[in-house]
Amino acid sequence: MHAEAKNLQAALSPSPAESADRAGSTTSTTPAPSGSGANERVVRLLTVGNSFADDATFFLAKLARSAGGRLVMLGCNLGGHSFEQHAGYMAAYEKDAEDPAGTPYRDRIHPVTGATTHFSLRAGLEADAWDYVTVQQNSIQSFRPETYEPWATEVLAYIRKHAPQAEILVHETIAYREDSPLFAASDTFTQAAMYNRLRAGYAALAARNGLRVIPVATSYQTARATPEWTFTRDPAFDYDKPVYPALPDQSKSLNIGYKWDAPAPLSGGKPTFGHDPNHSNDFGKYLGACTFYEVLWRDDVRRCTFHPPTITAGQADHLREIAHQAVASRADVALSPATPAGVATA
Repeated sequence: MHAEAKNLQAALSPSPAESADRAGSTTSTTPAPSGSGANERVVRLLTVGNSFADDATFFLAKLARSAGGRLVMLGCNLGGHSFEQHAGYMAAYEKDAEDPAGTPYRDRIHPVTGATTHFSLRAGLEADAWDYVTVQQNSIQSFRPETYEPWATEVLAYIRKHAPQAEILVHETIAYREDSPLFAASDTFTQAAMYNRLRAGYAALAARNGLRVIPVATSYQTARATPEWTFTRDPAFDYDKPVYPALPDQSKSLNIGYKWDAPAPLSGGKPTFGHDPNHSNDFGKYLGACTFYEVLWRDDVRRCTFHPPTITAGQADHLREIAHQAVASRADVALSPATPAGVATA
């Protein structure tokens, strides 16, 4: 392990007081539940992706903790990034380790000052004995499998070289909300079409490389088929002349959707009415975490008890059930009855 990886490794062991509140951060660990002792089920996870990986793992540490698990995680995630971009950073680093282009990833390493360090994907891969490494395409290209290669193959080979002990998993990213502008320009390219295409693309990537899939998009589509999560546009809201801080009814949405963005600091401006049909709200983040949990721990997520205060116990029960059924429905995430390498005891 070279010096860069050793420095990064130190960041993976924050104090228990700090780690208790770091669900969703780039690097997160959670202390064990009382009494877990030697039977604590530890998963070490590195994600290579973008904000969709951040969303899907936001509640994962606390969710796992509620069922006796512990997560050690590092996120090599950069907003909007594709296989091609991650592969480019790998190549830049291998050509010249001093080139800043090869160290784009960031991590908070000082619990008091919040100082950050930039690191390479190689350093991230070598910073711990990861059980799992997840990969994903950026969402806007996820439904276009021709954009995956040759860069996905390059990324997978790099992971196998520098984290040979890890199981690589394909993170199936989600289809956008029904009111995304992406669908407005076409009568045939719908949310369902986006889902079907990205599912096929990720499944093909997994199949040709002998990998399993974390079917987050399938969990989403399963939820969207239920009355509780069937989003419809609020007909009573004036979208053309919104008045701060009013928002349309989005109670059945898994995505952020319409929101008010704060003005830039010191700008003196007013909040602006924004729309994000792509990223997950707390319901979607929770559903993504439930899907990750079931695959990574090879455990029934319905055993978990954690849910954030923004989600009721009944809603959490429903979302955990959906994730459980979604994972069970996919042959490409078949769970072996044997104890996997990805679940260790502390």
